Amino acid sequence: PGCSRYSSLSEATTIQLELNELSRLSNNSSYKVRGDGALESILLNLPANHLPRIYVDVNTGHTTGMLTLGARGDSYYEYLLKQFIQTQDKRLFEEYLGAMESIKVNLLKSSADKLTYVAEMDNEAKISDKMDHLVCFLPGNLALGTLYGAPDWHLHLAEDLIRTCMAMYHTRTGLAPEIVKFDPKFGLFISKSDEFSLLRPETAESLFILWRVTKKTRYRNWSWDLFSAMERNARDPDKGYSSITDVNSEQPTRRDSMESFFLAETLKYLYLINLPDDVLPLTHYVFNTEAHPKQWYQRRVRASLACLSRNRMSFHYCARKQPSPCLSCGG
Repeated sequence: PGCSRYSSLSEATTIQLELNELSRLSNNSSYKVRGDGALESILLNLPANHLPRIYVDVNTGHTTGMLTLGARGDSYYEYLLKQFIQTQDKRLFEEYLGAMESIKVNLLKSSADKLTYVAEMDNEAKISDKMDHLVCFLPGNLALGTLYGAPDWHLHLAEDLIRTCMAMYHTRTGLAPEIVKFDPKFGLFISKSDEFSLLRPETAESLFILWRVTKKTRYRNWSWDLFSAMERNARDPDKGYSSITDVNSEQPTRRDSMESFFLAETLKYLYLINLPDDVLPLTHYVFNTEAHPKQWYQRRVRASLACLSRNRMSFHYCARKQPSPCLSCGG
């Protein structure tokens, strides 16, 4: 705010799971109140289509800029669902469902090569046929939502979108670029400026969730394809794993850098997909955007839900006989 009155949508709305947990652990409501306040200012200023833009005026909560589920926008949608799972605040689930319906109507497209993708839209409502690899969180999120009452078409769309995400890996190295675009005649293509790979985790995350939800073996098989490509092209025996400069090169150049999310997320999801379902089960845990598992409040303080009373801008700890605090909303 000292340099600009704008923050990015994902920055303002990807702190709530963590602040909720901090309040629970510290018995100090102020952390959750701050996180709720940031989200609330955006929810109160949403357009009719439920889709905020990627820049948020920190003074008003109004949004502007591109409409995208890629960079600066992605985890807003992720956390609407995951906050509902964590806190059982049904208003967030309703907002999530509204946003997914609007994405289907306004941004969902089909390419010439029969791939389903999520486009972007500028301030003048002009569509850009571009999809970041970051958007590949969405298949997993859609599948996860069906465990909590989202309609069946969410899972059908998730399975269509994951095929597009896997098509991004149809390169000489078997690794995906940062961004793909879609030509009206030829379908998916990669621009020279987008052909680098940071070994991002979003596809691995979605494969993990889709495996847990559907038990279709292709998702495990595809995860092994991802890992094998990383072993062949990104692994340095002495230094770990490196981002690469060109996914379509026969001999890709390594950047001599490894992103922190590669260990925290990419490898974690590729590992978890091969473990039994009772290891961090989706019925007990929700993963934050950095793949750190957090238990549901519903599981940890189930007896508290009876005292839940919604108040948008505050919450308190309600009394009960059990030794653990009871996290609740309103009063």
